[in-house]
Amino acid sequence: MHPENSKTKTAAQLPALTPIAFGSCEPDTPHLFSIRDEASLDHGLELAAALSDGIYQLSSRVADDVNCNDPVNRNELRALAFLAETVASLTFGARIALVKAGGAQ
Repeated sequence: MHPENSKTKTAAQLPALTPIAFGSCEPDTPHLFSIRDEASLDHGLELAAALSDGIYQLSSRVADDVNCNDPVNRNELRALAFLAETVASLTFGARIALVKAGGAQ
């Protein structure tokens, strides 16, 4: 076997997530949450995928309530907005990190 072919492939080195603050209820209030420095890109995308499943489940339940003319709780809608903002922040932080590392445009 040729020596080049027998070398084990090294895992790609992923950059850390770009820190982003999010989670304020009003435009001029401080953000409640943030992605910390050196947060793992892989972990951030895994969390975003899990949270997006939560968005799907909660929005499906709210849609069923609306369809049955049941009242929709305002907190459920705010939870959907927060989950969506969290997923957007995680994926946006991942995209910026990849662009900075030269992996995407």
